[in-house]
Amino acid sequence: MQTAICSPRHRLSLQLLPETNASEIRRILVVEDDATLRRTISFVLTGLGYTVIQAGSVEQAKAAVRTADAVSLILSDYHLPDGTGLDFLDWLIAEWRVEPPFILMSGEYLSTLNIAGDFLFLPKPFSSEQLKDLVEQTCALHSARGGLSGSVH
Repeated sequence: MQTAICSPRHRLSLQLLPETNASEIRRILVVEDDATLRRTISFVLTGLGYTVIQAGSVEQAKAAVRTADAVSLILSDYHLPDGTGLDFLDWLIAEWRVEPPFILMSGEYLSTLNIAGDFLFLPKPFSSEQLKDLVEQTCALHSARGGLSGSVH
């Protein structure tokens, strides 16, 4: 599997929270319009001890962060019925002024999508082990930066 760490787009600078560490990433928002894949991802992450919130569209993801206790990490498909995963991330940054760790998924190659940002990329299809490894890598990456870049409350 090729995992890409994309270069930053024009975004807010990361807000590092020194009191937060990788072990505190416990609530993950999964944004995926394919219900079967969304349930499978949620099943794998729940089995690893995470609390998972599910959304099938940009609007559902917005509603989820408005009503959830906190979201520490977002795993989002690129193509959604009402926009893209990056549209959701841009809204999140503008509305909440935080940028939690973000993993973008797509069945297309990153170069084909012609996008860049401060996120990790997970190409579809992927195995449960690849998902687990990337979530752990994301936790470690943000821990090395001094903490998470923010949780949405």
